[in-house]
Amino acid sequence: MIYALILIVALSLAQTVEAQKSQERKLGLSLEVGQVQVSEDNLDNGQFISASFTYVVPPTYSLKVSVGQTELELEELGKLTLRPVTVTVQYHFPTSNNKLLPYIGGGAGYYQPKIDLTEAKELLETDLEALEDEIPGVRILSTTVKGELENKIAFHIVGGLEYNLSTNFLIYGNARYTFLQTEGDFTIKARVKYLSEPIDVDSSFDTDIDLNPLWLSVGLKFIF
Repeated sequence: MIYALILIVALSLAQTVEAQKSQERKLGLSLEVGQVQVSEDNLDNGQFISASFTYVVPPTYSLKVSVGQTELELEELGKLTLRPVTVTVQYHFPTSNNKLLPYIGGGAGYYQPKIDLTEAKELLETDLEALEDEIPGVRILSTTVKGELENKIAFHIVGGLEYNLSTNFLIYGNARYTFLQTEGDFTIKARVKYLSEPIDVDSSFDTDIDLNPLWLSVGLKFIF
């Protein structure tokens, strides 16, 4: 009877110490990969990678700072690169099973979209070279195709699930939706020489771009 009592006390103390150690582990580093889907019809879905730093506020809250990058193909015209820096506050639901923890959250991020229209420039040059062949005396001197997108601050919501692999490691999966719209300035220029006369063609236009990306990811986190 005495030995059983001693064993119960020892187990209880061990659990208390472990819980205190868990409370002391307030920092986390994680790496995640996944797919990003955007609402803009002319952009294909892409892959992304991000790294995060997490500060845990026991027992249910955490603050997460992330940096990442993704490239999206622009239907044979070029590619769009996104490099977001995000801050997220997360609430972790208490469960009877401490290994499996669902969470929700929200936050904001700074997005720096960059667009590369190299393929669009090549298509324009191909069309103009065909014009040279069709019309005697036409010579293409130069071409320019470029686009600039505005940097934006956008809000997001997130939900996910964490699974504790060990004292220091866990895996997780989540879905994050970002309310992101930006504006783009595009310029198309061509300088053509016909006989002895140079002709300049210059077209510029602005357009709104609705990205609204949905990020689906899995990650590995180290807690210390």
